[in-house]
Amino acid sequence: MAYATISLNTINTNATTRVVALVFFGIANSSHRARPSTAS
Repeated sequence: MAYATISLNTINTNATTRVVALVFFGIANSSHRARPSTAS
């Protein structure tokens, strides 16, 4: 039972981290595109 709970918490943590990372990269990409890119 405890092991199942730990596994579930790990999965939830990984999912949350993934969502946060996706949102962060999405914001980074948006701000990068909004800026006029002279260096490429």
